[in-house]
Amino acid sequence: MDVVRAVEILTGARAPQFGLEREFAVLAFSGWLNWPKEPYAPTNLVFHAINHALAAEQNKGGEIDARWLTQALEPKAYIAQLGPRDSGLLSLPMFEAVSGEWGYDDTRYVADIVRFLLSYRPPSRDKRESASLGKASEFINRKGGFRGRDGAGKRSREYSDSQHQEIWKAYKRTAAFQFVRYYDCDISWLFDPADEHLLDRPTETAARHEEIQGFFSRCLWVQTRLRELLDRRSMAKEDYFGLPDAVAPMPCRIPRLSKGVYEAMRQYTRNRAAINFAEEDAD
Repeated sequence: MDVVRAVEILTGARAPQFGLEREFAVLAFSGWLNWPKEPYAPTNLVFHAINHALAAEQNKGGEIDARWLTQALEPKAYIAQLGPRDSGLLSLPMFEAVSGEWGYDDTRYVADIVRFLLSYRPPSRDKRESASLGKASEFINRKGGFRGRDGAGKRSREYSDSQHQEIWKAYKRTAAFQFVRYYDCDISWLFDPADEHLLDRPTETAARHEEIQGFFSRCLWVQTRLRELLDRRSMAKEDYFGLPDAVAPMPCRIPRLSKGVYEAMRQYTRNRAAINFAEEDAD
């Protein structure tokens, strides 16, 4: 199950076509959201969950749903990983990299970039004064950034200009979703692949139909705002996730920037950074 189909399942009004369909969709979306650098994270999480489901049914003598293997499984994704170039084993993404155990991570960093872009109010109509990726990097990495609401969200590292570019390139398709998950959502989209009861929490999440719909509606609204703010060369049309027609935009809660932020940014100059983001080069 890939992420596109997963989102269609989670936002659609139809009843599940087979048992655990929504649970598998939750895990596929989680894999894409938390580990965008790992192309097989969504399918491998689903594969792992299917194994859990098969073992559970065997233990209790229940009937195994063949559609887990015919509809939820992505054979090509697994075969590709078993080739001579790989180890021959399916790898699971690393939970600790996103859980906050290792501190401020890339998903939170991208969420903070989007928060800055959405909340920054230019001092004039001059396009050069507009919110930009360069200004976001300057604020987050050199002006203290946003105060974390917990230990994981607390700023614990500074990204170089090149790291800033690399992370945005890798995570920008998930950017709107990262912002909403951390700043306007009560759903936790992170699941530990090593959890012995892997399907328990996704089952609870899958049942939250209205909240899931609201989450994706807010993500669509944020994507629309990013289209207005960012130059196409910084975020092209294909960089935005195509949400199903059933999803309607819903305004998202955006924390305001304090006066101190604007004071700190007064000295920002476009040419300070070695990076030259496309929207800052525009006239």
